[in-house]
Amino acid sequence: MRSKKPSHSVKAIPSGTRITVTFPSDDYAELLRLASAKRVSASWIVRDAVEKYLTGDIPLFANANGRKL
Repeated sequence: MRSKKPSHSVKAIPSGTRITVTFPSDDYAELLRLASAKRVSASWIVRDAVEKYLTGDIPLFANANGRKL
């Protein structure tokens, strides 16, 4: 007797997911200033801030995803 295959397919985990964020104009201006001073994109600043928030707020989450504390 054959074993049944799952009726649903397993999807690959995407390497990244897009998100849209709306900032107040003052915050956005500061974000652009920081990005320019660091010579990186505003997106990089946001990704870095989120990573720092997640690793600082939820250390176990950081370890589970291989991030450094």
